Amino acid sequence: MPECVTCGTIVPEGTRYCPHCGTAQQPPERAVTSAGLLESKPPPLPPPVWSTQSAVPEGQPIAHGRKGKGLSKGATLAIVLAVCALVLIVLAVVFGVVFFANVIGAPADVANNYVKAVNAGELDTAWSYLSTATQKEETRSGFDSKLGDLKGAISKWNTSNINIDMTGSGRATIVMNLALRDGSTSAWDMTLVKQNSDWKIRAVSPR
Repeated sequence: MPECVTCGTIVPEGTRYCPHCGTAQQPPERAVTSAGLLESKPPPLPPPVWSTQSAVPEGQPIAHGRKGKGLSKGATLAIVLAVCALVLIVLAVVFGVVFFANVIGAPADVANNYVKAVNAGELDTAWSYLSTATQKEETRSGFDSKLGDLKGAISKWNTSNINIDMTGSGRATIVMNLALRDGSTSAWDMTLVKQNSDWKIRAVSPR
């Protein structure tokens, strides 16, 4: 019978703790099998050893995951050029809109406002759209006499064939299409000139 490793008390086989002192008993290293052969018991594994020391060799960088490949210089340059081209296109569109509004739209607005004032019977306003040279050639009484009958007679009007002299002379020609309330139509050939940076009507010739 085996004895307790601590107090010497006989401990029955298979008992894990001494019944006298309670000490855990060491199982035998070898056991006899039913075949009469000795069977070796593997020794217990040693407890794991925890260490704060880095497993990375000294002087070696620590990897933090695989880095993805960045864009090549050619791809980056292509993107930059594409963005620059897009910006230039946007600027060209904006410039075109401003050019149309200031250069082409301005004389057309004056012509439309002139007809609107005539149709509303606002002859003072219509007179203000005439150039200084035209006002000198036309008396105010004659102007009122010619256009007084057109009050409320025009139902629709629109400009067409706008031509602007881009050589710096400051002249523009516009065809004003009129639809009268009696069902008839008419067209005016209007000449405008630049006067102190403003467009003014130089002449109106009905067809």
